[in-house]
Amino acid sequence: MLFFILFAATLSLSAQTSVNEATGFWTLGTSWAGGVMPGTLAGGTISAVSKTIVISGTIKAVDNINLSGTLFNGASITVNSSDTLVLLGNLAMGSFSTLNNNGVLVVMGNFTNNGGTNNVNGTGKMVVTGNYSTSNFLGTGNTFTGPSYVYGSVSGLVFNAGDIDSHADLISNDPALNTWVTTMFNTLPVQLVYFKAKVEDDNVILSWRTASELNNSHFVVERSADGIEFKEIVTVNGAGNSSAELDYEYIDDASLAGVSYYRLTQVDYDGVSEAFTVVSVKQADVVIAVFPVPASDYLFFRHIKEDYIVIIDDLSGGKNSRHFKVQELMPGKLGLDIRDLEAGIYNVRLVSGSEEMNASLRFVKR
Repeated sequence: MLFFILFAATLSLSAQTSVNEATGFWTLGTSWAGGVMPGTLAGGTISAVSKTIVISGTIKAVDNINLSGTLFNGASITVNSSDTLVLLGNLAMGSFSTLNNNGVLVVMGNFTNNGGTNNVNGTGKMVVTGNYSTSNFLGTGNTFTGPSYVYGSVSGLVFNAGDIDSHADLISNDPALNTWVTTMFNTLPVQLVYFKAKVEDDNVILSWRTASELNNSHFVVERSADGIEFKEIVTVNGAGNSSAELDYEYIDDASLAGVSYYRLTQVDYDGVSEAFTVVSVKQADVVIAVFPVPASDYLFFRHIKEDYIVIIDDLSGGKNSRHFKVQELMPGKLGLDIRDLEAGIYNVRLVSGSEEMNASLRFVKR
């Protein structure tokens, strides 16, 4: 008896409780009394091993949650009455784990109970927008005495206590909760704080910050000379799932002359995309330049546009001139294919429309 009391006291002292009646993200220390999140985050999954977790308020997790324990050191999550836990990923319960739901639990992904005990108590509500499955013997360890709804498939339940209803039942029985879940489900995958462009040392510095990311595969940065026709210049990997502020930067070292427009697009792992506000920047008094020098296969330009015609003269005074049209040889890089030119030193003239540009350019072909 004394051992049990000491054991229970130890669990109580080691419990990690969310800040009372506050709303926060699981991965932020400020969401938890004591300032430390429960579990460890790696690869988009929070592993809560042998953790005793109490939800008091509203906690949101954009990552998957794996809850598991050991024979002498179990794991548990308790959602207090009138409080809420929202998981935007999957929830997996392993051996020696317990979930006591007296409030509201919403799982936007799949819920698997493989060796744990899931109790939706009388005051609790559970909504799973994915599938619910269990490998427990005959479905034991799954109790649904509170309203429980699963949008997808249900498997493994035989002798469970209580019933699981469908999404249609949720719409009929609790329209307010359905509306709330739908609103949460349609939350933007990326919360963008800002997207900026500035000129620095003849380059354009693009920077953006996200407040949170969900299922975010990557960003696509596009550039335009007229704000209408955009072309991709770079792809930047996203964070997948994150509830922390993240900063991104890309340097456009082959920017256009005059005004340029940049568009940022976010792409989910499932291919769904969302474009953000277009930003513009003006390059004033730019100097047209070529690179690399010397060049062997391709010659690139800074601060020109695709409608330019390039005339290349050898040093014999233009007797062997060749005309080229500027092309996008790489994403965001305008230039020429010069593999057919013989090795030597060449002058470059630029023509825009009927006007020859006043630019003194020279390069070495090796």
